[in-house]
Amino acid sequence: MASEAVAASGTDPLKIRIGINYAEVMITEDDVFGDGVNVAARLEQHALPDILE
Repeated sequence: MASEAVAASGTDPLKIRIGINYAEVMITEDDVFGDGVNVAARLEQHALPDILE
């Protein structure tokens, strides 16, 4: 169904990559940091973008 909508609109499909990790993070007013953020960022770099259908 998603591929039909993309074909009908004539645009490129949205490709997403997500890294998920369960660990402690620290949140300040304008930043998020900690081991959980670092690991999730590293996982995201290795994830292949894919099309959700």
